[in-house]
Amino acid sequence: MNINGTRFLGKIMLAGILYFCLLNPSRALSDICPRSIPLAWDANSEDDDLAGYCIYYKVDSSSSYPECIKVNRDTTSYTIQELDSGETYVCWITAYDNVDLESEPSDELICRICYQDNDKDGYGNPDIAIQECTQTGSCPLGYVDNADDCNDDNFNIKNICIEVHIYPGQSIQAAIEAAHDGDVIIIHEGIYHEKINFKGKAITVKSADPNNPDVVAATIIDGGGSGVVITFNTDEESDSILSGITVQNGKGSMGGGIYCTSSPVITNCTITGNSAKYGGGICCMGSSAAIKNCNISENSSTWVAGGVYCGFSSSAITSCTISKNSTLYDGGGILLVLSSSPVSDCNITENSAGYDGGGIYCLDSSSSITNTLIHGNSASSMGGGIYCSSSNDLVVTKCTIERNSADSGGGIYLDNSSPTITDCLFRENSPGDF
Repeated sequence: MNINGTRFLGKIMLAGILYFCLLNPSRALSDICPRSIPLAWDANSEDDDLAGYCIYYKVDSSSSYPECIKVNRDTTSYTIQELDSGETYVCWITAYDNVDLESEPSDELICRICYQDNDKDGYGNPDIAIQECTQTGSCPLGYVDNADDCNDDNFNIKNICIEVHIYPGQSIQAAIEAAHDGDVIIIHEGIYHEKINFKGKAITVKSADPNNPDVVAATIIDGGGSGVVITFNTDEESDSILSGITVQNGKGSMGGGIYCTSSPVITNCTITGNSAKYGGGICCMGSSAAIKNCNISENSSTWVAGGVYCGFSSSAITSCTISKNSTLYDGGGILLVLSSSPVSDCNITENSAGYDGGGIYCLDSSSSITNTLIHGNSASSMGGGIYCSSSNDLVVTKCTIERNSADSGGGIYLDNSSPTITDCLFRENSPGDF
């Protein structure tokens, strides 16, 4: 059989998408997703002079013709190995006979890396990639062929994001003023004597390494004892992020360290040594902030809420340590009023109140307190651990409430309230658990 010049092969078929990769931006794509292309084709049904198949591949942009990779006639699949992760490849095969005459090539298959476009703005997330092989070279629905998006959850933030580095002696607020949505402001170790306002911008302000406690402790914004240190009061949402900063020496009426009327994310921060009338550490008013993995300690209030004040809010307090805060009146650690703010996976320890609610003061609120340690808090009057007033919808689940003290209700004091308390451990509260 002379197969030269004859359309000979069936269409190449691939096993769908080859890789789904969650990438770490600090590592190359090739480190996470070793690149290969598995090919498969229909077996040929021609005469016995079929000797085998030639597999060809090249970088799409290359003008050179590749060499044949020969496989025998019984082979119907082959995997091309050790490819450059960032390139687009073109693949095809031919059949050859006993005198090395080749058929016409199969349809070309174009294999490229595609990036998730979650917000459908035409720009891809560099951290989530797949490899797709098609005859058209197109990416599947929800993916694009670029990795230029710096916030794939916000349609309005595309590929204009920049990273700004701030060093001691420079102004963080000036960097915020100049920033565009999606920008990242990295604050390097040192003490910054200023007060900042996010002004509604969808930006990230963070230390050089928010996950390193030593870096967080050494990256300080100091309010100088005059005014709240950090303000979120211009409709910020979850793409306004404060991360890995120590906030100290603020003094205000509502919030000493942080004042919030919006919905930012505050994570991996230390808020310490601040004071206010309401919320020495943080004051949330009408807020849905996410406060995560923070250390809120040694703040004070001249009225209520030494650590955190949540009024008319649904702010979530998660995996935080709230300790050694104090208030002249109510709510040494946290004060919740007309709020549905959930508190979960926290340590609320050694806070004190001049009147009620050494650990938590809950007034007319439908919050939940879950999997939280409430330990060693004190109140001069009622509710060493928790003071609960007019809060029948409060739910306390899987908490340890121990070694708290008050004049009445060492563990929990219930005032016109019947909260749901489930699977909690009470021990060594003085003068009793309730």
